[in-house]
Order: sequence, then C-alpha cells, then structure tokens
Amino acid sequence: MNHELKTPTLSQIKALDLLLNETLGPLTQEQRNLIILTKKSCSYMYEMLSTLLYSYKYENGDATYATSDNGKYENGDYALNYELCDLKELIIYICKKSHELLKEKELDIKIIENNNTGLVMCDKNQILQVITNLLNNSIFSSLNNKTIKIILQSTPGNIEVKYETQFGQSNSNFFKNIFKNNRFFNKKYNKI
Repeated sequence: MNHELKTPTLSQIKALDLLLNETLGPLTQEQRNLIILTKKSCSYMYEMLSTLLYSYKYENGDATYATSDNGKYENGDYALNYELCDLKELIIYICKKSHELLKEKELDIKIIENNNTGLVMCDKNQILQVITNLLNNSIFSSLNNKTIKIILQSTPGNIEVKYETQFGQSNSNFFKNIFKNNRFFNKKYNKI
C-alpha cells in the first residue's frame, strides 16, 4: 500500500520541480505561482500519507515507535516525534498566526479552559496542523463580527477540544461541502 499511495504523489512533486526549474521552458509569474501552490499541496499530501501509513503500521504492531534527529527513519518514512506539549499554548500560537484572517472577518477568539489541561504527549507538528485546520474551518464558516470559542476540557486520560462559532444562513451547506476541497470525483471512472 505504501508504494501505491506515496509513489504517485512523489512523482507529481518531482514533475513540478522540473517545471519550476524551467526544464521544459520559461514560466510566467502566474504559472510559477500556480505550480508552487500545487507543489505545496502535493508535499502536504505526501507528508500526510507518510504519517497515516506509519500510524497504521504502528497501531497494527508492524512498526515500533522511535525518535530520530531529523524526523525520518533510514528508509525515508516519517517518524511520529512525540514530545510533551502545552495544548493551550499551541492553540494560542496558532490563533496569533491567524490574526490577519480573524481581523478580516472582525472575529474574536475566546479560549476557555474548564480544567487545567497541563501537558500532553503528541507529535507537535501534527497537532499544530489539526489546530490550524479546525481554526480555519471555524473562521471561514463564521459570521463576521462574532466570537469563536475554543473550549478545552480535561478528563482523566483525555483532553477534549471544541470549537464553537455562529454559522450564517449562507453557510447552511457548510457540512455538506466541508470536504469538497479535499476530494476529487472522476465521473469517467466513478471514483472519489
């Protein structure tokens, strides 16, 4: 499964590198920007597939957890680099990075910590991506001039994070379309 999922994505990245290096001819700035954006998307997909496949192997006992200095194993697969992180601090960090998006829609953030959540053992880069995706979904689906609440609730062995915002009527199809940006439907082959 590793070969079937990762190799096509890696091929796409390498082909985009050829285009960016102007191996096949010069590019306009608009073309260059589009290729850079596409390459970032492919690279993100490649990293996500690597993490997903490794997590699957780990959960099924086919791989063992180990840390590495550069986040990779000898065979090139990505390692999950667990470390102690303050979840609330990571959320605050992402909220600060999203300042311009929040300002554009005149949104406020309110972080509510019901119990002291303390430190969690996680892969910091992966959890930052999750926090970013959840916050971006909340920002883009929220009405202007509202408050997004991020609620942290600690129970023994778990930390629950909730994002609450007020949707507008124009966003009534949000849940139907939430994954549209992340899928491709090919009618010819009737596949997603």
